[in-house]
Amino acid sequence: MVNDYKSIQIEGKTVFAKAVFSNFQREIKTFTADEACFMFLSKGSFNLRTPDKVIPFRQGDGMLAKCGNYYVERPAGTDGNLEVVAVYFFPAMVKAFFPADLSLSDFKPDFDANQFPMDEMLYHFMDGINFLLHHPELVSDHLVLLKIKELLLLLAKTDKA
Repeated sequence: MVNDYKSIQIEGKTVFAKAVFSNFQREIKTFTADEACFMFLSKGSFNLRTPDKVIPFRQGDGMLAKCGNYYVERPAGTDGNLEVVAVYFFPAMVKAFFPADLSLSDFKPDFDANQFPMDEMLYHFMDGINFLLHHPELVSDHLVLLKIKELLLLLAKTDKA
């Protein structure tokens, strides 16, 4: 059950979202075509079931995932709320950041979803996204695009993502 949901959209697509869940056992996370996401688990824990494995996520973990359908499951013996902040990447937006002709066929990650511990720079970035989600009156399309580009550059600097 979703207790609270906030989102920021650009061109009719959700690019930032924060959700608080309670009382769930198993939910499906459906991605739309060509979508990828970065997720930060700020409270709680869950298991992500991909087509070929189960990945445990604990408070403070981050995730990169490419499009696909996954199940989010509550680990046995846990309760309390689950709070996540997500950033969604759409190819047209990402391609617009880079003037060079980047062929996506050159970038084939060998994972459906990748879990990693967050580092300090990503924590600070997520604090900024949380602030914007709580103050949508400050948001503009230009700021949203800058924040997406900032995250891509930060992820490129970390060896864990």
